[in-house]
Amino acid sequence: MGRLVLFLGMVICLTTSCIPQNAQASPFKRTGRPKAIVAVLPVINSAGSLPFSWDLGSEFTEEIRSRVSSSDELYLVREIGGLELASELNTPDPRDIPSDVSVHFGAAEFVVVSELLELSPSPKAMRQVNVLNMAMRLRVIDLRGQEPRVILQEVIDHQLPAPPAYYSMDYDRYPWGSEAFALSPMGLAHGKLVREVVSRVEGYVEATR
Repeated sequence: MGRLVLFLGMVICLTTSCIPQNAQASPFKRTGRPKAIVAVLPVINSAGSLPFSWDLGSEFTEEIRSRVSSSDELYLVREIGGLELASELNTPDPRDIPSDVSVHFGAAEFVVVSELLELSPSPKAMRQVNVLNMAMRLRVIDLRGQEPRVILQEVIDHQLPAPPAYYSMDYDRYPWGSEAFALSPMGLAHGKLVREVVSRVEGYVEATR
């Protein structure tokens, strides 16, 4: 009887709120077709030294991975590779990507490489500017063939109005990860860039399958 109760408890736990919030999403679409298997390398931060209490590369890496993991088109593999591998695949000439790069990514069919090029002005550095400039270089590599193939390479640029609240908010007190940051002008701007990045990845990956 005790074993039956334990078994039923496990079933209830697995089908309700006991499932962890960060549990991996299904590898299948709602139609039953398999999703594209994608690895997201850490974002390279080339935006310069900005006076924030957190690392912008880590922020965009985690936010992009989170959005990919909840995508209806993409299936995120476990975190694979570091900044060194990301830099190796962020070559100026796509033809310089090592031919054996797929050995680093297991079952992944595609790998996303991104570089934060610009994020300015900083709230502390330029209070007289009313435009926020953001730029991220995005590269998607198809690993399914005998040779890696770049299917997307572009720079995503955004120029967004920076309202007074952008400069007046204390981002040291309400940094990335806090609820206040997600609703702040900076948090909303960063979220817009992340959505655009993942949308571009979804579109180009789906077009090649």
